[in-house]
Amino acid sequence: MPTTIKDQDYAVRDFEKFQAMCKKVGTQAKTLQENIHRCISSGGFHYHAHSNASVFNEIVKVLPEGIRMERIKEYCNFHFGVVWNEADATFKKDKKWERGFVTTPDADGNEVLDIGHYRANKWFDHNVQKLDPAWLLKKKIEALSKAMEKHAPEVSKQRHGAMGAWYDLLNKGTEMGLTVQKQTKEVA
Repeated sequence: MPTTIKDQDYAVRDFEKFQAMCKKVGTQAKTLQENIHRCISSGGFHYHAHSNASVFNEIVKVLPEGIRMERIKEYCNFHFGVVWNEADATFKKDKKWERGFVTTPDADGNEVLDIGHYRANKWFDHNVQKLDPAWLLKKKIEALSKAMEKHAPEVSKQRHGAMGAWYDLLNKGTEMGLTVQKQTKEVA
């Protein structure tokens, strides 16, 4: 809460100046958004050329709080096949990525990253909600399974108390149309 005259002066009191300031901020925000996208696309170029996923780390490290980091991370995963590792605070190659780079042949016939495609498909237009909810559920279950494996003795002690919650999860999945089938290692 402002308590001094200096704090009171922080607010732009003249409405026309306030409107001009808002327009200026809007222009700066669009420029920043576009520059972030250029960095991401350039990172994709370097990643495609050198297979070093850490090139995207610099983008995330230098951005101020409040930038839509989750959207940037999802964009990098979707378009470039890198995934943010929260534990290490770094990007790594997504071994399950199947989409592939959008490339175009250069004058010598070599496949190069189609920068025009990535330039046109902006990170800030990328819709994170396009993710398949079943995929998200699969990821959460896989993460839980890995965590359980790491802490097997503790999990073993909790098995009786956890079984009720486990059955509730299975029943909820069945209610929602998820079917339970025995998985095999065989490929059809």
